Amino acid sequence: LLNVPIYRPPRRAFTVAAGYHAGLRATPPSRAGARRNQPRRLRMPTYPSPSVRLRIQWCTSLATVLQVMNIAMINIALPHMQAELGATPDEISWGLTSYLIATAVCIPLSGYLADRFSPRRVLIWAIVSFSVVSVLCGLAVNLPEFIALRLLQGVLGAPLVPVAQLIVVNSHPPEEQTRALALWSVCSMVVPVFGPTAGAWLTDEL
Repeated sequence: LLNVPIYRPPRRAFTVAAGYHAGLRATPPSRAGARRNQPRRLRMPTYPSPSVRLRIQWCTSLATVLQVMNIAMINIALPHMQAELGATPDEISWGLTSYLIATAVCIPLSGYLADRFSPRRVLIWAIVSFSVVSVLCGLAVNLPEFIALRLLQGVLGAPLVPVAQLIVVNSHPPEEQTRALALWSVCSMVVPVFGPTAGAWLTDEL
């Protein structure tokens, strides 16, 4: 009797489906899990039509002109404002220094604001607020008020150039980005040529 072989049934490979039908705690694979394991399809970026891109180029260039023209014109108007506000040359120079310091400090925040609120909204709010504060700077009646408004103007106008450049890059395909940035940068180079002339004319007329 000891030499008689004992019959043993073949081992059955455990699978998720077999364990589920056997009453074990395993569960069959769900469709959601199968979808997670599939590789994600990359979506190709879509760009605006050429006519829309031309309008975007025009609007972003005007936003750049707004800030560059402000810096170019204030240098001509400072001597006249010194006489109007009764300030010394060192005191009136803070009208330009405060603006440049506020702009340099707030430019790094432009990327965060663009990601948080979208570049289009940031650019629109920057243009509107910059224009309003520019009018208030022209209506300032004393030197502290003028310096405070110039500081606020630098804070609000800091996103104009970087966000405009971001919109130009995002609205053009890679093969056209170099040409678009070249056209956009022309405004930054041409405006300082006409800025002092326009500033002198506005100072004499207004």
